[in-house]
Amino acid sequence: MKIFYLLSKIKNEAFLLLIFILIGCSEPQSYLELSFIKDPVGGVVVQTVSAELQGSISYDRNGIFNPSSPDPIEVNIEWWWDNLELTRHERVKAEIWSVSSEITHYYSTYFTLGPDLMLLNYFSVKASWNDDKGEHNIQSSKVLCLPSQ
Repeated sequence: MKIFYLLSKIKNEAFLLLIFILIGCSEPQSYLELSFIKDPVGGVVVQTVSAELQGSISYDRNGIFNPSSPDPIEVNIEWWWDNLELTRHERVKAEIWSVSSEITHYYSTYFTLGPDLMLLNYFSVKASWNDDKGEHNIQSSKVLCLPSQ
């Protein structure tokens, strides 16, 4: 009788150990929370437009055996130009920003044509990334830049 009792105890403990290992080995989940904290500003005789973003990773480790920090998430940042009629849409600049930890990160981006050149028509910034929740896109407000009057 004692042998059956010991075998049932070992089975229960092995079962609990297996559950503990499976819970500890599940995949961690990383989610990027990203927003614009400063939209571009248009106006008359504008040489440069800029924007600022802030983002942080929410990281659910899902167990004790997973890494203590998340994998970096790359954000594609693109400046877009539109004509006055909004019939042409062109990407004019692209950058990549890597967010790599749970602390809040800030990113500044700008677009200019160079010294003494004025921006004309509409400009906006788009940010896109993939995380464990899927594909995401956000866009700044679209601003109008005009020549001197």
